[in-house]
Amino acid sequence: SAVPQYKMVFVFKKIKLKSLLFHVLVPMMLVFTIMMLIPDYKEFLGTINKPLELPDITFVIVWPILYVLMGISAYIVDQKEGNDINLAMKMYYLQLILNIIYPIVFFYLHSFVFGAIITLAILIILVHMMLRFYKINKVSFYLLIPYLLWMLIANYLQLGIYYLN
Repeated sequence: SAVPQYKMVFVFKKIKLKSLLFHVLVPMMLVFTIMMLIPDYKEFLGTINKPLELPDITFVIVWPILYVLMGISAYIVDQKEGNDINLAMKMYYLQLILNIIYPIVFFYLHSFVFGAIITLAILIILVHMMLRFYKINKVSFYLLIPYLLWMLIANYLQLGIYYLN
């Protein structure tokens, strides 16, 4: 009798590296550049009342991980075909734009109210985006769960800062 031969399917063999790097690295570089252009944001953070004190290292570790997960998630969705893809990706780019605007509004302009509005808008868009991503590819949805959890913390912090200051 013939022994069945199984071909090992390598999941990543069809990765479009340029597209993946675009989705992961471009948003990270934009936010990093903006943060580098804002003078003394750590000093500013030290002068305001916060509902919760997180160590600086938290942001240095958390945000890059979140951007990698977001980028991979968007890459997966962007590789699919269908009517839902366009709107899902528009929501992805909209929340990215708000993420890029946020440091300018909060750290440079010192606007607590607009910072709170932006973080709330990101959270709302993120939830809708995740639901769309879920319909397209469940893995892309699951990759965004840490981002959702972090945005809940970010909203708590931002609303607390607005209230306490």
